[in-house]
Amino acid sequence: MNTNKITSVAVSPEALELLMDVAELANYLGIPVSTVYDWHLHGKGPDGNDEKSLEAA
Repeated sequence: MNTNKITSVAVSPEALELLMDVAELANYLGIPVSTVYDWHLHGKGPDGNDEKSLEAA
């Protein structure tokens, strides 16, 4: 079974304004930008579902 489906999702311009760039995210979390990149590279970091996920990161 192939689970590597690529799907596209239509996103409104208003929704895109809600996204943060890497520098904004790092600033919001109070961490270095390099940590955000390391988390992404290693599949770690908060999942964003709740505040406890930020504490566990």
